[in-house]
Amino acid sequence: RRGDAAAKSAHDLHLERIQAQKELEALRAMQQSADRRHRMQQRKQANATLLQKHHEDLVRQAAEKAAREAEDAALQKEREEKRKQREQAEQNARKAMIEEYKRRMAEEQARERQDREKAEAELAAARRRAIEEFKKRRQDRKDEERQMVDDVNTALDK
Repeated sequence: RRGDAAAKSAHDLHLERIQAQKELEALRAMQQSADRRHRMQQRKQANATLLQKHHEDLVRQAAEKAAREAEDAALQKEREEKRKQREQAEQNARKAMIEEYKRRMAEEQARERQDREKAEAELAAARRRAIEEFKKRRQDRKDEERQMVDDVNTALDK
């Protein structure tokens, strides 16, 4: 009986050890499963973080690109505006030079006309004086001749 009890006890111990090993393996399997889930969660989190960072980088790059393009457009507009202002200033300067040239030409033509009219007036005045002088000399000669004739007649009368 004792042998039976000992055998039964050994058998129970053996069964308990097998049961304990199964439980241990089950616990190990649960731990490994939990570890796998944890690693998968960590990978998911890392991937999500990478995606988030990548997304933020893309958004930042797009914003920087938009800012650069806006700045470039503003600079281009400013250059275009300056070019237009410069062209307008050059055109205004050309117009002013043309107007100044026209004004000087008109002044010069007016001076030339005044000089010509003055010269013509002086010439006409000189001509009138010459004619008056000629008439006066002719009249003086006639008066002298008449006087001489009168003198001769008077002398003859005496």
